Amino acid sequence: MAARNGISDDWEHLSDDSYSVISAPTSDGEDEAVDESVHFDADVAADSSPRRESRTASPPVSTARRSAEVQTAVTAPPATALPSIVPDQHPFGPEPRDGPADTALDGPPDPFNIADYEYESDAVDELVDTHTNTDPAFYLKVLNSLAGILAETAQSERDPLALGGRSHRVADVCSPLSRQVQELTPIVSRYARLWSVAARDIPLDPNLHGWMSGVRVKLLGLQAEMQDPSRVEEYCAALDAFRKQMDDFLPIMRVDFNEFQAAHMSFAAPPPRPASPPVPTATAPIPIRTPAHRRPSHPSGPPPDMWRLRRELYRLKDEVQRTIEQLTEAASRLPPGGGPLVALAADVARSYRGVLSSLALALSNHASDWIEHDLCGGGLTHAEFARLDVEAVRDLTAGLEAVWEQEGWEPRPGEGGGGRGVLAEGQLDRLEALAEVLTATLNPERD
Repeated sequence: MAARNGISDDWEHLSDDSYSVISAPTSDGEDEAVDESVHFDADVAADSSPRRESRTASPPVSTARRSAEVQTAVTAPPATALPSIVPDQHPFGPEPRDGPADTALDGPPDPFNIADYEYESDAVDELVDTHTNTDPAFYLKVLNSLAGILAETAQSERDPLALGGRSHRVADVCSPLSRQVQELTPIVSRYARLWSVAARDIPLDPNLHGWMSGVRVKLLGLQAEMQDPSRVEEYCAALDAFRKQMDDFLPIMRVDFNEFQAAHMSFAAPPPRPASPPVPTATAPIPIRTPAHRRPSHPSGPPPDMWRLRRELYRLKDEVQRTIEQLTEAASRLPPGGGPLVALAADVARSYRGVLSSLALALSNHASDWIEHDLCGGGLTHAEFARLDVEAVRDLTAGLEAVWEQEGWEPRPGEGGGGRGVLAEGQLDRLEALAEVLTATLNPERD
């Protein structure tokens, strides 16, 4: 094939651009002409613009690289506006799993899957061992939280479907625990009020925190397993064990609390006497008082604290009278052969009658009566009466109100008016404990 000396017809020069466009050859014989045209284009590029020099100065592409580019162009997906699928190795994709243990779905544990939560007694023992805070204010917060959990469990207990027919079992366990928490709350509240001034004298057992933590853990487990009858029975048995433990421990706390109350009923000391007037001298004569500076020679009445104390004692007297009436009515509903329960109810009523007599005597005494009362002995002296704690009297009144306002005192169907069911559920024990505190406060023993 003869060499070509001119520009082939396959070349076209564009007047508005410095680039050349090469057309595809029509036969195999034109490959040689294409090579010559490339050399020609390199010769012409010598007197072109810098832009053209940068284009022609690039190294030639090898055959292997050109083949790879063609292969990439063939396999590349066409341009589309649809979103592409994220590959498996995307940097924000899921992490690769190493073994069969990682095949479970990720996410928070199911609150109703007992496999994700372990409610064991070992955790309670650790709480007892590691807890060193004996501040009654902290214990009071835990008691309030425990009372809230018991209330939630009681609401669930009213739904028979939620407990799979075990609602009566849950009620039999949670009701005594609720009463124990209600009885512990005023005791711990009183300790918390005097923690700053009598921390060393407060007989608060650190094991109480372990008991509260154990009950809380078992209640949460019971709420999580309400659909499983076997698990419900296990948690009820554990809660019943905690209830029996507090039945043995609570009488000791009552005795300690009664002794503490009797020792710390007096609050503030009598106010100090006013300073003696200065002796008049020549440089400091006696000041002449004007009518505006005169004061009455006798006090206008008792101090404000005494008014508050007497008002709270009158409220306590009314509540004691109500307690005697309610207790007598409840005891009358018991059968004649009630045995120890009837005798205990009679003893408690007798104690409240003595408290009522002490209150009536203290509230009706005048100055001459106090002197005679001090000489005869028994009951409160005037100094002891003046030092009674107003807040403590208010707490005792609230304790009596709480006993009669709870639902357990209402007559229940099928119990013959409700007398036996009422007095057999622990309320009588609470009344007896309050009567002991009132007796020790209003009629202290003399040495």
